[in-house]
Amino acid sequence: HSHTSPHTTANHEGNIRWREILKEAVVNAAEEALGDFAPAKLYMSKGDTTGFAYVRRCLLADGTYRMNPRKMHSPIRQESVADPELRVLRMEREGKEDIVMVSWQSHYGCGGTEMTSDFVHHLRENTEKDLGVKIAYFNGGSANINMIDFVTRKVGDYAEIGRGLADVVKKALKNETEIESGSLQINQFDMIGKVKQDPPERIAQAKEILSTSGEEQTALIEKYGFDSIHEAYPTWSRAQMGKEYI
Repeated sequence: HSHTSPHTTANHEGNIRWREILKEAVVNAAEEALGDFAPAKLYMSKGDTTGFAYVRRCLLADGTYRMNPRKMHSPIRQESVADPELRVLRMEREGKEDIVMVSWQSHYGCGGTEMTSDFVHHLRENTEKDLGVKIAYFNGGSANINMIDFVTRKVGDYAEIGRGLADVVKKALKNETEIESGSLQINQFDMIGKVKQDPPERIAQAKEILSTSGEEQTALIEKYGFDSIHEAYPTWSRAQMGKEYI
């Protein structure tokens, strides 16, 4: 999940060449990995990242909930609490550098239109330099998780977050547990999700908002009472999904 990389979907113009570069890079990386196998032991550990990320949906003073509220909305508290657990899987390989897989959940902090690897760069740089390992980062569920405490308006700096996460990883690696040979399993199953059903009028309003831009779009968002363009997008998307998804 990234807001800070080029678009890879077909409905965005100007990125066809990037998609070709990306496909070639993925194939090359896969081929390199297939030639880099080595016997290994696996170790699992976890760390605590309390205070690094927050839930962006907040309860307001009027009893409603809003995503990314401003001070004028008088947010009281986050809707829920961000899971602070960070998971680490270390592969101790014979004759090769260790690989450390890190899984954590949060949107990237920079956002906007900047092209950046964000906090992941600083996590990798600080961990790889100090431990001599290769970091593979995996983004967990991050739909409503940000690095901003919208109640206090405390904004996390992505470089500081990355360095902090590196410290959490290094601390977790000191308390790891070996996974016994033969105990590793992979399971897969289908989950049926229910899609929120918005009123037809609300869907039509979202469609109208998304068909405009600039000042006209801003005026429609205010007219129809949407939080932002980020409420119009999912409202329209849900209408295309039906009542369930797998």
